Amino acid sequence: MQSAKEQAVWVDHFTGRQFLLGEEYIAGVKGFLAARLAKKITDSLAKGGGPGGEGGFPAPGAGTTGSASLEAARAAGAAARFWARDYYSLIFPLSWGLVVEPWEVEGTFSLPAGGGYNRTAEREAAGQGHRWAGQGQGDGFPAAPAGTQQGGWFRAGEPVPEVHWPDVPAAGWRECFLQGGASPPVLPAFHGRKEELVADHLVAFAGPARVLLKEMEYEGLDPGLVQEVRLGIFWHHLADQLAGDAPLAALAGRFPLAAAVARWLDGGGAAPEGVPGEVLAMLQELHEGRGETPLYLVIGAVQRIKKYVFAAPGLNEVRGASALLDKATDKIARVLEECLGPEVILRQAGSAVVFLAPADGLQWLAADLHRIWTKIDTGGRAGECGCGPLLLPDDFAGAGGPGREDDGDGGALFWEGWVRQCFRRSAGNLLVAAAAVKTSASMMHGGYGAVSTAAWNRLARDRLKGDGPLLLTLPFEERCAYCRQQPAGLLIQEPEGEKKPACPDCARKRRRGREERQENIRRLLDGSQINTPAVLVGRAGGKISPPAELSKLNPAVKSRSNLLAHIYGDGNNFGRVVQQLSSLPLALQWTQRVKEGVRGALLASLGRAAREAAAGWRDFKGYEHLPFQLLVFGGDDLSLITAGRMGLGVAAYFVQLTDWEFAPVPGKVAPENVPSFSVGVLLADDKTPVRVAMEYCEGQLLKGAKRKMREKKGAGGLVHFLVADSLDALPADVDAYFNRYLLKKGRDGVLSLSLRPLAAAELLAFLDLGRRVLPHKGVYRRLAEAYLKNHILSAMLFYVYQQSRMKGSAGDGENIYGLLSEAMEFPGMNGRVSLFPAVEDRQRYLPGGGNLKNGYRYFAPVWDLLEIVKTLE
Repeated sequence: MQSAKEQAVWVDHFTGRQFLLGEEYIAGVKGFLAARLAKKITDSLAKGGGPGGEGGFPAPGAGTTGSASLEAARAAGAAARFWARDYYSLIFPLSWGLVVEPWEVEGTFSLPAGGGYNRTAEREAAGQGHRWAGQGQGDGFPAAPAGTQQGGWFRAGEPVPEVHWPDVPAAGWRECFLQGGASPPVLPAFHGRKEELVADHLVAFAGPARVLLKEMEYEGLDPGLVQEVRLGIFWHHLADQLAGDAPLAALAGRFPLAAAVARWLDGGGAAPEGVPGEVLAMLQELHEGRGETPLYLVIGAVQRIKKYVFAAPGLNEVRGASALLDKATDKIARVLEECLGPEVILRQAGSAVVFLAPADGLQWLAADLHRIWTKIDTGGRAGECGCGPLLLPDDFAGAGGPGREDDGDGGALFWEGWVRQCFRRSAGNLLVAAAAVKTSASMMHGGYGAVSTAAWNRLARDRLKGDGPLLLTLPFEERCAYCRQQPAGLLIQEPEGEKKPACPDCARKRRRGREERQENIRRLLDGSQINTPAVLVGRAGGKISPPAELSKLNPAVKSRSNLLAHIYGDGNNFGRVVQQLSSLPLALQWTQRVKEGVRGALLASLGRAAREAAAGWRDFKGYEHLPFQLLVFGGDDLSLITAGRMGLGVAAYFVQLTDWEFAPVPGKVAPENVPSFSVGVLLADDKTPVRVAMEYCEGQLLKGAKRKMREKKGAGGLVHFLVADSLDALPADVDAYFNRYLLKKGRDGVLSLSLRPLAAAELLAFLDLGRRVLPHKGVYRRLAEAYLKNHILSAMLFYVYQQSRMKGSAGDGENIYGLLSEAMEFPGMNGRVSLFPAVEDRQRYLPGGGNLKNGYRYFAPVWDLLEIVKTLE
């Protein structure tokens, strides 16, 4: 192995930034990670239970007996979880972190010393640092990343091409998710490409190895030896930490075979004694990215998720449906972990799971899967569970069933059938698409793109077959009182005492929704330094939970409206990024980066927006309930409901933070390939059904934001919002609404009274301006009416006249026209311009689809500001 000094380079594949890491830095990271890994394994061994050390069940398979074998299985499971999950939560988000005070979220976003965004030496010498519009002073939440060695604020979107981390940082390493004051422990995979992190290489190596070892175990290989080989794989990047007084030395003495395997794989030791030659040959091949032994890449994904989640309009049913999907995915992952190991699971997000699976020994494996599922389903008690009949590979051999065009691969059909059965038994009537393709370890490394494409194509064909449950309600059957679609099969009792007919799916969703109102909150906070919901909203001590009713999301303050913000977000270019990934290690890194980056951005955005909303409410005495409710949260899909006042802030900060995380080095990544998020936000009263609001967000607002993203072909997400006082006020077509009411067309051009969709910096600037305009809302409404009802020249003349009339009656910035005149150097506009009374911009696309090939485009976004002021009242 080459020295750390020669190999201390890591290239961020997704942004183009290069990290140059010194010998002292590498040594410090290795010591830190070895200590964390040792603690993880030691805690698992002390906790006992199954092979995972978390109260699981004994590892299945031939001859799995004996305390030594079980201890090795626990240690290997703990090491697998550390590299497959924990490590990534310490790295991502890479571009910012959250600083938390003892009892409240301060919300400071910063980078470790020497890293991240920087300004040029010339700008620094001239003292020309930039602050984004809308950034508060001294509020603890800067609007751009900070924290280089010199300190200061820097413009987001200008990441430096190279980051130098030669020494151990003074602030130390991140101990938990989002810890912004410390450095992420970046450790390159010295055996792999410069883009690979150590965890990428380890999991990509250990996954296929575990699959092949499982097949050998069924053929008679000693289970204890298998588990120590697994553990050695997870140790081999830290082989120099296995001797002397290093953190892993004590465990190396406890598991000597694992230590010998680790040193051998690292290139610093002889072949371990007692390990069969065929196992060593297999490990050598996999370590070098070779190996032709067949295995399966399996994908299972629930289709038409929105139809399932929003089948019934009630919050409990929506929340319960989302929880059931999460539980189904978690349950499948837990079964696979107990049977094989965490390292075989490549992706587990929302309602999709991707994993590696054996191609041989499926008869024994099928029985083990069924037994583990039964024990999990019954909590370890004897008796039958609802896991369905035992599926065996022979049941699928040679034929895929009526109407199928299969290659007769019984193993592939077995895995597809098993995934479908698991999802349906856990969550009810679902349309589940599944695909399993036979591949090899060499293809997973050198041709992962082709294998992944083949699997997703097979999944698409399976989706088109529509092999889902057939739901039919006969004329004489009573329909479910909640979804109004399926036949009612039982009666459920409401809290008020009334009994209502319900279908099994809605009954299950409703029960789960009531039980797990805090489940998504727990998943959001899991592993972070923010450990209670009360801390999230800045409340000292005590417990705080989501309200039982949506009307209680807004605090008990005096207000004329009870607007709620329905937020629906979806990623841009995420699929394109996946299609361009050529190796399994990078695919693993991307999956975890999206998971942790999106989770961190949502957590920070909710905390920041909740604090800002609280600062603006009159008669506010603290939150009694969480002012938000998560509905769907996983991968690049997001939907939630918040108090109306904080909704636009959540969307703006979320887009801004995800933009920062994926901001590319100029020239390294094509703008149209940069990942970002589009978000639709509907602010409507609390009587609006959840299903209607979310369908509107997705079908109208989100699609509008995505269309603008395609048109501008640039990096950075967009937020499209609309304010409607009631359900009746919702326009049937947002584009037609904007075209008719907010575009004033003339002979030589057009004036738009809106800029929507808005970039994050633009929306934050409007929110800041809206707070200052709020005390003058009456005067501002009269100004907006002048623009809406009169000719554009008359409106501009009215603006100039009122501005000159009020000048001198109050100091600059104290009257409405003074505030509007200060709206200079607006983010996203060209140069130093004023938005009022109007600004010309020929490059910007007009909202509503009314774009002109010729003529002038003028913008006076009075309507955007008016609606924002309305949400802040």
